[in-house]
Amino acid sequence: ISPSLFPLLGDTITLNTDLLASASQYDANNPSLITRLIPRHFLLEASQFEGFDDEGGDTADVITSDVPDRPVPGTAEIGSPQIISSFLFTMAKQFDEYKIFIDHFSKLLTVGYDRNGAVADTFLPNWGDIHGLETQPIIWRMLSMAQYYSGVNLGIDRNIAARSAKSVAAEITRRLLTNYNEILRSKGTRHSIEAVFRALGVNPDTSIRIREFGGARSKRLRADYRRIAEVRSKLDMSGTFSAPAGTLDAQGFSDSIPFVTTGFLSASRTEVGFPFVAGTFVDKSVYPPHGISDDPNDGLLTSGSFTIESLIRFPGRVGQTYNGTQSLVRLHTTGTNGNAPLMNLVATKPNADTGTTGSLSLYVRSIDDNNAPNTLSLHLTGVNVFSGDDYYVNFGRSKGSSASQWVTASYFLNAGINRFGNDFDTFTTSSLFFERDSGYTDLLSNLSAASNASGSFLVVGSQSLDPASPVGLANTTAVTDNLVRSTVFEGQFSELRFFSKALSSQEIRDHVFNPRSVGVNDPLTNFNFELTPTGSFERLRANITTDQQVTGSDATGALQLVDFSQNGIGATAASFEASKRIIIPRRLDFAVIEPRWDERSSDNKVRPRGYDSPELIERFGTQIAPVRVLRRVDQAFDDTRLSVEISLVRALNEDIVGILSTLDAIDKAIGKPEDLYTVEYAELERLRYVYFQRLTEQIKYEKFFEFYNWFDTNIGNFISKMLPLKTDFLGTNFVIESHVLERHKIVYKD
Repeated sequence: ISPSLFPLLGDTITLNTDLLASASQYDANNPSLITRLIPRHFLLEASQFEGFDDEGGDTADVITSDVPDRPVPGTAEIGSPQIISSFLFTMAKQFDEYKIFIDHFSKLLTVGYDRNGAVADTFLPNWGDIHGLETQPIIWRMLSMAQYYSGVNLGIDRNIAARSAKSVAAEITRRLLTNYNEILRSKGTRHSIEAVFRALGVNPDTSIRIREFGGARSKRLRADYRRIAEVRSKLDMSGTFSAPAGTLDAQGFSDSIPFVTTGFLSASRTEVGFPFVAGTFVDKSVYPPHGISDDPNDGLLTSGSFTIESLIRFPGRVGQTYNGTQSLVRLHTTGTNGNAPLMNLVATKPNADTGTTGSLSLYVRSIDDNNAPNTLSLHLTGVNVFSGDDYYVNFGRSKGSSASQWVTASYFLNAGINRFGNDFDTFTTSSLFFERDSGYTDLLSNLSAASNASGSFLVVGSQSLDPASPVGLANTTAVTDNLVRSTVFEGQFSELRFFSKALSSQEIRDHVFNPRSVGVNDPLTNFNFELTPTGSFERLRANITTDQQVTGSDATGALQLVDFSQNGIGATAASFEASKRIIIPRRLDFAVIEPRWDERSSDNKVRPRGYDSPELIERFGTQIAPVRVLRRVDQAFDDTRLSVEISLVRALNEDIVGILSTLDAIDKAIGKPEDLYTVEYAELERLRYVYFQRLTEQIKYEKFFEFYNWFDTNIGNFISKMLPLKTDFLGTNFVIESHVLERHKIVYKD
């Protein structure tokens, strides 16, 4: 029963009583109340004449019904004031409206995001006219009056939206005008157009492209990077700061301190090649074409080379200080001997008093013997992951290749920081480790009921380690330095990945530049979904990016983290605060490989032709400085044409190049001489097959068309006013084109 229709319902009476009490208190303390601006005896005489007990009348009386035994709709009675009070209140309402209107004249030249202290929506076009900026009303075609003014059926669901289309249009206009000074200062530049997009809430680095024509007439196929900005996400484990000790489970995890564990890093071994299997491939009819290894040790994803990587951040927190040592990622095993780390990546804060810089340390001990120290430690100095920046870290081991399998293993540690997509810094170290000569069982490569029952797994977060365990770094007898057993993590992380291969320097460089990249040098062998080629065991196995739809913990404080590699390893975040958002948004500036390598366009007219640094010469493909004569390939031909393009496949192209660390695979696919007389590029077709198995949903083209229709109607004319007169503006264009892996070719015939 609706309380707004039935006057004597309990909720209606309670609401009425609360409103009367609060209003009475406000009136008692309001010196400008209109009834206080006339002589009081007018009200007293009127109250006696009309039969009221006091000068306020019955306005403070609780709601009643003129039919108490049957309080149906329409029978409600509320208190009434005196006639003179009613007249005064009516006049006061009119006076208040006059005052609001007059006061608003002082705000006509003030525009901002906050409506309370700025010009009203009605006067926004006038504000633009005063400042010489034409602002046509933002409108939508094909909207009904109900949609535009009331928000009826404005969204996907058939209901009333929280805001009408008219309100949204006013908000967009307000954003444009609020950023007017920045747009005006940069008028005539590319930045002014991008500023317009950002004011509208549209990221110019996604589906919109500002194309400046011109550039070199000939190009070389190499990985040029283009800067973009994107809102990514991170799992925030700051709950560790104030969490109580809680109760420990059998694995040493507290029920009140956040931690994350992945699934076991093991799988059926069905791929041939390196690392070579210890067993024999059987059941080829069930697991075609090679069969499955009959040795369980071959299913360990750490049995050969592997890489663990993550993107770490320690943001500044007011009133809180981070622990001096933080365990960024650990590799654990479990068995009857308990849960223990075999590898631990530890970060140490810089200390101004002692003059020490921040550092990263990797500790490795993959055996379960009390008497064998056999511990490896790698250190990187000058790496301050506590700076508040996003740091890329990776570590792992390399056991050679099918061409040269090593007797020893090489363990490595790398770190990198992306300088807003423009540049990057990397730190690296590695060391050989004589595993086979140690005489002990390597738990990374062998199962053990006592120490490695199901394979290893990754852990992030606090944990209490059993000092009596003989396994790995938990062994206090063999390893006396307690730093190796650090487990506290109070920061944020994302992009937690596991590769069953050692990443090359080029692959690491690409992942530093582009944190969302899972690129490898040879995607036809080392990317997901391709299990037949020799060596395909070495590929991406787990990809926990934290970019998922569910971002909050459940009633138990847990959250399932999605494995976007589609290998089903996944991870579980546990012991967080119940029913709270723990995956938070974070703007990230990075760079992606430019997918339009064969198109003449030039966003940057400053073109260095020579460098002294060999690294920069290799990166930008220049000559050795000084350069006195331009090569023909370096000669640029610019023109004044400019186009704003909305492409269906731009985001798709950027995701496609995310599986590539270089363009060598494309170069090889389209440059093979034997494909000169074929109908299609065979390897390019294989790349398409590999990539499109990654997509799980169809692209919603209809949304792109709707966006372009709105964009072309409202924004195109506005952008044209930001350009110099000499610019040949080709307008806003909806581009229908092929994606990167769909390349047409001319068939040569006899």
